[in-house]
Parts: sequence; C-alpha cells; structure tokens
Amino acid sequence: YRVKLDTNGMLGAKLAALLGSPESRPDFVALDLKTSPRRYRDFSGAIPDPESELFRSIGLVSGLPPESREFRTVLVPGLVGLREITEIAALIPKDAAWFFAPFRNQGCLDPAYNDVPPYSDGEAQDLVSAAAALIPGARLR
Repeated sequence: YRVKLDTNGMLGAKLAALLGSPESRPDFVALDLKTSPRRYRDFSGAIPDPESELFRSIGLVSGLPPESREFRTVLVPGLVGLREITEIAALIPKDAAWFFAPFRNQGCLDPAYNDVPPYSDGEAQDLVSAAAALIPGARLR
C-alpha cells in the first residue's frame, strides 16, 4: 500500500520519528501551512512552541525528494496575505510544489470564520501569482 501523510506540522518530533523509520515512513507528505510562522502562536492553542514545531516540520518535509512532498495553504483573508506568502516562501524549497486553495466560509471549526468573506477570484489569483514569482511551483487548486 502507498501511504500519504497530511500534517499541520505541529508535532515535529512525531513527524521526525515517522520519517526516520523505514517501517513507518510515508511515501508522500503534504504539509499545510496555515499562515506565517510568526502568527502561529495566536492560533495554536496548547502547543507550547508552535514556531519551533513548524520550522522543524518544514525542514523535515523540505528534505524529502520533491516528488514525495507538497506544501498547501488555504487563502483565508486575515491569515494569509502578501506578507504571509512572502514569509512562507522564504522557508520552503524553491522547487516546492505549493498548492493554494480558496477559502470557503461555511462549516468552519471556529464559527467566527463563517463570517469572513473569501478573497475574490482575482484577489486569490494575484496572491498565487505573487507566490509563483517566489516559488515557481505555486498554483491554485
């Protein structure tokens, strides 16, 4: 069986253990980058040092062969803008596949996000274009 792991990067030690063992190493890893690392403390709840966890996970996933990894970001207004895209792009490999998804403001775990209007198609495309200027493999899904 082929195994894919989706992670938010908040459990870097567990990710390191999975990747470090031939018996548990997934064939593919997708790392969700919610916003720039400097902002994770505002949203990470009980994780004591979310920036360190995220940096560790980015390093681990970045060390995988390009065909075995991808990075993903949902374009949530207020969490992801041009500044955050620039900061994230500085941390991931230049050969990364970086996929963006439009934000859908329905059924959010935090009900406050149900009231956040998503980016327009044009605004989303502008952000993805800015990302692609930094990471050529960036594109909208």
